[in-house]
Amino acid sequence: MKQYKNEAGRYIVDIHGIVQGVGFRPFVYHSARELKLCGYVSNIGGSVFIDVEGEVISMKHFINKIMKTPPPLAQIEKINIRKAKMKGYDCFDIVKSSEDKEELRFIPKDTAICNSCKKDILENSGRWFHYEFTNCTDCGPRYSIIKELPYDRCSTSMRSFEMCPACKEEYENPDSRRFHAQPVCCPICGPQLKLLDCKGKEIVAQSAIREAVRLLKEGSILAVKGVGGFHLMCDAENQKAVAKLRSRKQRPHQPLAVMAADAAAIENQCVLNDRERQLITSSQSPIVLLKKKATCSLPNILAWDSDKLGMLLPYTPMHMLIFADGLKYLVATSANLSGMPMEYENQKAIDHLSEVTDYFLLHDREINIPIDDSVTKVFIEKEVISRVGRGYAPLSINIGAQHQLAALGAEQKSGVCLSKNGYTHVSQYLGDMKSPEAFENYKKVLDHLIHLLRIKPQAYVHDLHPGYLSTQYALEQQGMKLALQHHFAHMASCMAEHKLTKPAIGVIYDGTGFGEDGKIWGGEILVGNLKGVTRAGHLKYCAIQGGDKAVEEPWRSAVSYLYALGDCSLEGLAGLDNGVTETVKAALKAGLHCFESSSMGRLFDCVSALLGLCSKTTYDAQAAIILEHVADRQIQSGYEYEIQEDQDGLLIGYEEIIKAILTDIRKGKGVTEISCKFHNTIADATVEAVVKVGKLYGVREAVLSGGCFENLLLLEKSIKKLEGHGFTVYYNEKLPCNDGGISFGQLAAADRIMRG
Repeated sequence: MKQYKNEAGRYIVDIHGIVQGVGFRPFVYHSARELKLCGYVSNIGGSVFIDVEGEVISMKHFINKIMKTPPPLAQIEKINIRKAKMKGYDCFDIVKSSEDKEELRFIPKDTAICNSCKKDILENSGRWFHYEFTNCTDCGPRYSIIKELPYDRCSTSMRSFEMCPACKEEYENPDSRRFHAQPVCCPICGPQLKLLDCKGKEIVAQSAIREAVRLLKEGSILAVKGVGGFHLMCDAENQKAVAKLRSRKQRPHQPLAVMAADAAAIENQCVLNDRERQLITSSQSPIVLLKKKATCSLPNILAWDSDKLGMLLPYTPMHMLIFADGLKYLVATSANLSGMPMEYENQKAIDHLSEVTDYFLLHDREINIPIDDSVTKVFIEKEVISRVGRGYAPLSINIGAQHQLAALGAEQKSGVCLSKNGYTHVSQYLGDMKSPEAFENYKKVLDHLIHLLRIKPQAYVHDLHPGYLSTQYALEQQGMKLALQHHFAHMASCMAEHKLTKPAIGVIYDGTGFGEDGKIWGGEILVGNLKGVTRAGHLKYCAIQGGDKAVEEPWRSAVSYLYALGDCSLEGLAGLDNGVTETVKAALKAGLHCFESSSMGRLFDCVSALLGLCSKTTYDAQAAIILEHVADRQIQSGYEYEIQEDQDGLLIGYEEIIKAILTDIRKGKGVTEISCKFHNTIADATVEAVVKVGKLYGVREAVLSGGCFENLLLLEKSIKKLEGHGFTVYYNEKLPCNDGGISFGQLAAADRIMRG
């Protein structure tokens, strides 16, 4: 038993948060040894457990260091400290992890390559020089390879790679940067790369990477397996290669993400402010939406419909090495066929992508859970997340939830959210559930998170829409089910994120959501709190013809709105053709396949089609994106509009707005002017409606959510005008305002409702 000169004591310390897979145990080990403390540190369940004893003054320094200067990737959520009787330890060790099924758990996130490992693969002449799977305690795969918690090598996809003696020595050496780095490996004992042709036949080359780079420079398309799945990659400066990729993937217009060699290469093409630079170089390494410079030399084919580019940096050693031989920009888009989930298994990728890619660059490390890249942007100096993915998911937020719940999200931009011990855990973006394969992947991720977090759902929360696969899945489960209206969930997602408990007015604008009256909502003014809301107003209903086709063909919305106005003259309207609209007019007259809609998304589609900007879409919200893109932001004027009151509350009329737009079109006014006047008008009408509701209900907080608020022009104008009327305004930041945030809102509202 070690003897101490001064007063000594013993403490038991439980640390919860992102504390596994981030070098926390080595940090604790070194800190304790420096201060001559004894005991041990271990992973228990999803937490770090410390049993430490020594001189009291040293113990205080030790605990202070843990709380104030933890490892850079750690996120401490909760620390429990309690005194205990001296036990007589004579040294400090890291001991084997153990299970605890009921403790608070957090799942470590996949992390971009750190600067030290970059030097190892590019500059140093050691064992990791030019090795594509180099990692250390501060970087590398985590969530995508975890099969169990605690996070130890034997519980990951790295279990099948036995460490060589040199790696094992690094792993066990407290002075090594790879001390207890679970995916540690080297060329002798770790995963290996292979280059295959499009049929799966291996191409023998001295270096698979160098040969892949040569093929990319020649204009080939490669399916490249990364951390969470496959990318389709080609030289972004080669317009023919990009066009070939678009054609093969049947993705003619949707913007393509671009991976750049370094931050300087990004700044050559896009405006990059300090906050954006911080995001794009962070350990999360997301795709960041950036404004193109006027001098941008990258081909317009990368993003036809927008003045922005989604840019990201290399976040794995393999990416770094691909760029080490002169390439500057690569398209890096998710490798999947239309309606299918992203490919992440080698053989299935070969089976499904053989007609899309020319070659495969793949490895033999299993991806246990696929995860797409995150997408984020900066708005008013704040990060706003559009897609939760690699580096962010699972996203853990403490809302004080009192129940174990599983919220199943929506149909588009699907995702799930689980709760336990006060925390919610939001899954990665899981795409649109358009195929059986997408639904199977959705269920796999849900089951995996339930297993890792040891959750036993007391209730399944789902959308009100009876046709959603998530709704049908919920109804098949045992136990309690709770249905929540789509736009209430949107509002709840923003309120819960900002911990807003008092009543607020929710402005929820999106494309589609099943309403309590059986109609399609989407232009809603709600008022209430997390326990429930009242529909205080909405965009006036219009009968839209075509069902899902109306989403894919905005001209149908245009014809439907014109029919509602009694103005079916298409003279001077570039986006519409009398020949193809007569059938729709007849169907509207007969009421065939029509649905009553208050959707703001469909109104944006209508205007985009009227202006000849987008009559048919090939990706979600294309018509609205183009409409925002062309707007002349210097225009301050708007159109006349009308707000009426009836038994449903306030009705925001569209008639006067569309009539004025038609007048401007026939007068020859430009689309840039008309677009901005339309945006101004929607913001003005929104603010007037909110002011009226605020006076009626005595509420001064406003919440803006729903997919239409991905439109930063509309969001900015609405915020400024509302703040000008004295409202405190909240909008989604950590959670997407689109349907990717629905599951979080469902869970937050359901938990509050179940409390009574």
